[in-house]
Amino acid sequence: MKCLLAVEEGVVEFLKHQLEKSGLYGGWEFVCCSAWEEVEERRNVPVDVVVLSRFLPGAKPEEALKKTAAFFAGSHIVLLAGEENERQKQYIKIANDMGLYNIVTGRLPGERPYTIFTALKNQKMIDPDGRIIIEPIFEEIEEEARDEHRIPAAVSLEASSLKDEHNKNEEEERSKKVKRAVSEILGNDQGEISTEEIKDRLQEIITMLDREGSRKAVEVEGRRRSRGVLVCTAANKGGAGKTTVAITLAVALSRAGIPTLLADFDLGGPDIASFFGIKDVPGMEHLVGKPVRPNFIRDIIIQKGDLHILPGPMNRTIPNFSRSQFAELIETLKQMYPVVVGDTPAEFWTKPWLFDLFSRADRVLAVVDQSVFSEEDTRRYAPYLLSMGVTPERISIVLNRFSPKLKNVKKIEKSFSAGFKKDVKQLPKTVAVIPEDWDRHALGGYKGEVNLEDGQWHRLAGEIAEMAGYSYEAQAEENGRALGFLGKILKRSTTHRL
Repeated sequence: MKCLLAVEEGVVEFLKHQLEKSGLYGGWEFVCCSAWEEVEERRNVPVDVVVLSRFLPGAKPEEALKKTAAFFAGSHIVLLAGEENERQKQYIKIANDMGLYNIVTGRLPGERPYTIFTALKNQKMIDPDGRIIIEPIFEEIEEEARDEHRIPAAVSLEASSLKDEHNKNEEEERSKKVKRAVSEILGNDQGEISTEEIKDRLQEIITMLDREGSRKAVEVEGRRRSRGVLVCTAANKGGAGKTTVAITLAVALSRAGIPTLLADFDLGGPDIASFFGIKDVPGMEHLVGKPVRPNFIRDIIIQKGDLHILPGPMNRTIPNFSRSQFAELIETLKQMYPVVVGDTPAEFWTKPWLFDLFSRADRVLAVVDQSVFSEEDTRRYAPYLLSMGVTPERISIVLNRFSPKLKNVKKIEKSFSAGFKKDVKQLPKTVAVIPEDWDRHALGGYKGEVNLEDGQWHRLAGEIAEMAGYSYEAQAEENGRALGFLGKILKRSTTHRL
């Protein structure tokens, strides 16, 4: 377990010492940050628990609160609100409105029953009657926490604030320029964002990635695999967001310069071609009955910007692949590309051709719709994946329609992992989330507001790139290129074949 302590200097080291001394957190690693800029530097580093003090210097408390909830959406967040006063009450209200109730009040270790010792392993919730409910997240801990050590009260930093990179006028002008550029690309001269479904969905994904800045990938000498990395998305029911996950990851990797193939393995209901506006071309059905050769595959691969796409069947029939031919197709694709991202149908365990796909996958992204989360359905998820030849260490969780106000992330992970045997050491973790409101999320990108999931998606892409033998590095965005990839996709009037 890794815990990030974002607490002011003079308190953070003492807090770390007391937590380690308590003996309640064996095997935990505590990482200290005594200023907000240190937290931002670690935004792409996965942690299990984040402790944020209201008095952390370098940012206004409310701003640090909102950004922490965004950067570490999949982590258990504990807030240190300090002693009661009007500022503390306002801070707690903002946190509660965001769905964050894990708040330690008073001088450390905090007011009972929710002291810092309890908070690190337990979630605090408020029931409809206003009663406080405390539930364990990781494992049970002793009700009586060791609180004999009093920690000095933090010093209020009322005069401290995060400096703006641009003044208000510059921000408004930049927002107008971006909107005009998007409208021009989408062919709308009224200054408004087009509402056409495909273009909207593409814009949302590209905006999300662009807010974090582009990435470049460098092939690491001696680490390139002889066979590419296969990543599959999976969902136990339709509408969970697996296609969005596949496209987002594939776009991030391709934009970084990693040769990436996005393949539509949903043979019964392919969706990727329509997503990118691909039509009147042959799809995967073109390969049935032919020898599996790279030249035949290249005949049907479409290039959109930097991304290569293998469409599913375009004639609305399910191709009658033999099992051996489908397995050979997968192996050939892995030889042709460093990374293959495959989208699969819902209820994947009912499709016989998918066993050869999942059993060969290096990573499976199991998408869970948080808004319709069911413990019973989620518990059945893992056994279905195991039945398809997927081992637990190759599974990661992606939450769709994420909101801090809904079911706790750790509870979802616990339900998901309930289907594994108790001796499994490496259980699946949440690696990325898709926000509850995509439209608001995209609009926030235009306005320069905090973007929720950028860092997580680039971190996930970085992990996949490393598996393929590439170094996924940050690259400063050049002026005027924020919409470059979208422009490449939407401005092309012809389909490019390889």
